[in-house]
Amino acid sequence: AGTSGGGMFRSINNGESWEKIEAGLTNTVVTSLIENEDGIIFAGTKGGGVFYSTDNGSNWDEINSGLINKDIIDLAINSAGDLFVGTYSYGVFKLTKENNFWNEINIGMPNNKDILSIIVNKNDDVLAATAYDGIYIREANSLAWQQTALQFFPCRDMALTVTGKVLAATDAAVYISNNGGRSYELFKDGLPNSKILSIASDGYETF
Repeated sequence: AGTSGGGMFRSINNGESWEKIEAGLTNTVVTSLIENEDGIIFAGTKGGGVFYSTDNGSNWDEINSGLINKDIIDLAINSAGDLFVGTYSYGVFKLTKENNFWNEINIGMPNNKDILSIIVNKNDDVLAATAYDGIYIREANSLAWQQTALQFFPCRDMALTVTGKVLAATDAAVYISNNGGRSYELFKDGLPNSKILSIASDGYETF
């Protein structure tokens, strides 16, 4: 569990109790967490960049070479183990597996590059939700981003379902995509007219 100013906590009993884990973690505002297939945990922080742990969070080391902005909002990993981070103002950076240097990947991005959420779809395309211009997609075999059909307003969060559908939480409603995030349909029956800040999909896809 990452906190806003309180550092990192870990539970080994399904959340009944928590212990603070911060050895090597020099920034206490933890905005995002993700684990790769090798069991390495990555933590994004606001102002401190990215940290990683190989021992379930007991010890942390930073991995920030090439990362020109250390205000991390979200993390994502593709099937090859490449790591992507969304940042404030500076867009998206990529860290290739087995490489310790971040590269900026912002060709085609809008001028305002506040990234609020980032995910990788079933085809290894990267989706980035922006603060003002909707969702952009960077296909696995492309070097440039393209704006999707979901445009003009903030998308706060995205989630991938078990069958590969993309859910998008926006300031207007929830939208769903059946083609990897390129086009979207309104998906709000029963929801109030309010900002949706976070979204997740269960393992059954009951809708």
